[in-house]
Amino acid sequence: MIINVFNCRDLLPSDSSGVSDPYIKASYFGIEDKTDTVMECLNPIYNQRIVLENIEIFDEKSMPPLIIKVYDYDEEPFIADDLMGTAIISLK
Repeated sequence: MIINVFNCRDLLPSDSSGVSDPYIKASYFGIEDKTDTVMECLNPIYNQRIVLENIEIFDEKSMPPLIIKVYDYDEEPFIADDLMGTAIISLK
């Protein structure tokens, strides 16, 4: 599966500096990949391709949705990245 990620617009700031360090993560059937992180930006431009490989589809009726999540990267090693938003896309 190939997902073209172009950009995000008007993201909310997640850092105390008033900006975010966003990246996009896509997952399908437990297979995940992500874009690069765009530092200190609320309107990131990615123009990247996410490739989810080795996906086997057996039955169109039971296809799970594609999950796209936007995260704010945290540099602290023991702090999880902040979830900024989620899109659930039906592929039926």
